[in-house]
Amino acid sequence: MIRIALPTMIALAVFPCLAAGAADAVSPQGDVKLYQLDERLQRQACTTPAPNQLPPEIVLDGSGRYLDLIATRSKPAYWSAVLPQILIRNAPDRDPPRDDEDSLEIRAAAADSLMSFSVKLKPKQTATVSRSNLVPFERGGIVQLEVLRSGLVISSLWLILREYNVILIGDDGPLDPVYRSAIVPAYMKCDFQLEHVTTMSGPAPPLVLEAPAMQPPSNFQPIDLSARPIAKLLW
Repeated sequence: MIRIALPTMIALAVFPCLAAGAADAVSPQGDVKLYQLDERLQRQACTTPAPNQLPPEIVLDGSGRYLDLIATRSKPAYWSAVLPQILIRNAPDRDPPRDDEDSLEIRAAAADSLMSFSVKLKPKQTATVSRSNLVPFERGGIVQLEVLRSGLVISSLWLILREYNVILIGDDGPLDPVYRSAIVPAYMKCDFQLEHVTTMSGPAPPLVLEAPAMQPPSNFQPIDLSARPIAKLLW
């Protein structure tokens, strides 16, 4: 049995606008270019994002000069079911771009290698990616897309295919990096859900969620989570 302590006061943070930011460590060139992550792909309390007319967009630097810092493992993008598609754009940070060097490939592969997903992007080209196409590649609550340039992986996109009020609990703790950070007094504007996802083979032992020792004593009741079921908590 895995025992995980969750605080009774959980901080629900809005991820700051991140992007392709760190210059090449060997030969930095020019100013750092920042790409803003669409707010519909950020955690916005428990509010369901508005679809709007255009899908949200993730912009990648295909020149290899800067690291892509959007939708990373520590700050993933949250892809709600109300957003059927997203756009991924290749925007090399040099003009004119070079088709042979600045083209990108976005790739995912299933664990059994029987399925594959790949999108090729020439410089300044935008591709539409459907949420339904990535569902088969979800592992442990996460879809990881590799970004390749000239056949080499230069970065990865980390996507959580869940609603904004769902907290995923993995085999070693919360998948959402917010809940692995320091505890700060905060509140949630609505009820939230906990879901246990696992990467273990075979039946997974249930999780027991308990509040840590606090003064005055907490009234938080332990929660048993078997693999996959959702436990709803009233906040």
